[in-house]
Amino acid sequence: MNWFSAILTAIGLINRSTKNKRIVVGKGDNVILDIDRLPPGDPGHDVDPRPKTLLLLLPIILLTQLACGYWWKVIEPVPQPPPPTQEQICKEKIDKVKVLCISEPWTDECIAAQSDVLTAECFNDIVPICTPPTLVTNCWHQPPGMPWQWIPAPVIPPTPPTPTPEPPAPPTPPTPVPGDVPDQPAGTSLKMNNREYGGALDSSLKVEGPNAQAYCASMGWTDGRQSCAVAQDQDPRRLALELKWMGKIIGKAQACPVWQFTLDKANIIPCHDDHDALASCDHFGSTTGMDDPNTPGFEGTPTVCGEQRWNDKPDAGFYMRPHSGKVGFVRACLPDYTGCGPWIASRWR
Repeated sequence: MNWFSAILTAIGLINRSTKNKRIVVGKGDNVILDIDRLPPGDPGHDVDPRPKTLLLLLPIILLTQLACGYWWKVIEPVPQPPPPTQEQICKEKIDKVKVLCISEPWTDECIAAQSDVLTAECFNDIVPICTPPTLVTNCWHQPPGMPWQWIPAPVIPPTPPTPTPEPPAPPTPPTPVPGDVPDQPAGTSLKMNNREYGGALDSSLKVEGPNAQAYCASMGWTDGRQSCAVAQDQDPRRLALELKWMGKIIGKAQACPVWQFTLDKANIIPCHDDHDALASCDHFGSTTGMDDPNTPGFEGTPTVCGEQRWNDKPDAGFYMRPHSGKVGFVRACLPDYTGCGPWIASRWR
């Protein structure tokens, strides 16, 4: 209803309610309103004051209407859009991770996007951040200076079992004389194999190529395999074969594996005992004897691995521990950095 219709309505109400009446508001000489609607000829009727009275009421009605409209405009709160829900916030952040990390998961932008998701408490499959001692598995964890890592939950039986000790590695035989073992057979090629072992990485030499099946059969394998280790684990000739065949690659009587590191599997660097590089490798040797990088000598086994050096530091071995400020990948290679094994994610510091 606008102000004009309100005035007309008010006039109508006054005319109907005050017909044949005289209304006086006030007392004695202090009369503030006198509406005389007595019939003509009535003793109390002097003149008809209705026109004057209505003229006085018009400003009052108008001001009342304007005041009510102003009150509604000022006091009534302006509708605000609802804030985004946690689900909407998380969807936007997770979509950003998918865009940045689908092809380049190791970029700083991808890692920052993942951290943003975790900081906002947005987790895939509703998983929390590790908060020891209440949550130590099946949650996200961020070591100092490193990206977030997923800590999976182990299958825990009702009664915790007694930890099974890791079986001891077979004893490393003494380094043999090179002439005690045969040369690498024709029609075969060499490649390194590596795996996690004892909190670090272990490696071994593998035989491949067209004549590898015949060689594997001659070394005792009866399953027709196309590639195999140079000898079976219990064969005392195994280490001697590995050392001699790798030594021939670089023109030496014997040699040991070397190692590589990468962040993205594209930019690859040798992994030396170099704490100024992206990654550092040390504790070279074997599972039964590893070097102490804090001493000038070489305590690892076999001792011939200590002859391969970088900046007067040991640089080769079947066993090795990597160190990196960022999550990357490491692998073992032949002494000339060919024939490398599969990449293994480096999580050690």
